[in-house]
Amino acid sequence: MSWKFPIYDDLARDVAAAVAFLRTRPEISPAKIGLLGRSEGGWVSALAASHDPKISFVIMSSGCAVGPLEETLYETRRGLRESGVSPDGVEQAAKFKTALWEFDRRVAAGKTSVETLRSERALLLKQLDDFRKAKIESLPYVMDPEVEDRRKFAAIANMIFYNPQPALNALRTPLLEAIGTDDEAVNPATTLSALEKLRSAGHNITTKTFPGVGHSLLKMQGTTILGYADGYLDFIVAWAHDHVS
Repeated sequence: MSWKFPIYDDLARDVAAAVAFLRTRPEISPAKIGLLGRSEGGWVSALAASHDPKISFVIMSSGCAVGPLEETLYETRRGLRESGVSPDGVEQAAKFKTALWEFDRRVAAGKTSVETLRSERALLLKQLDDFRKAKIESLPYVMDPEVEDRRKFAAIANMIFYNPQPALNALRTPLLEAIGTDDEAVNPATTLSALEKLRSAGHNITTKTFPGVGHSLLKMQGTTILGYADGYLDFIVAWAHDHVS
């Protein structure tokens, strides 16, 4: 896979290689290595640890326990609503993005005729033009399968339709989710619900919410950064310490 289009399996292998290297260092205890993944890094860290039960812990910092498709549509809908877009416009944009990614997946599969893909792409371009005229949102570019490398479509499809549940189900490592209640990119409700189901099934999962902060977990005053949410750094350090002691 091209470095420009990594998939989560590629990134998890990079993490595994980094952990393997750390275990060779005499100044590092190999039994006390944990992972902290920010945002998408939560998927990557959980995936890497699902293959390596010797990893001491995983911290998902504003991580997501549902897939990229659901997360991205949440972010799209929330952002458009806050921009004043009508409910119909919001749903049109969400449907367009879903259709675009389904198009990418069909191109990647290589089972759809050139004529059908050409017709589907023309329809997507027409919808995209309508969105631009309505100034609803700057939507993604519609790649041309007759020009672009099919591996690009495959990489996008693999990313957007990634399902984190198998990795989370396979995880035998303690996991902490730290998330802001006002997260604009990850829906706290669906992620916390998914993690609660895993905890009820016997997984070692801790969740911690931080009121009044968004995806960055930073406190803001206008455009001024005041620092991380109160207690965030202390909490994750103490939790990690408990799980390597």
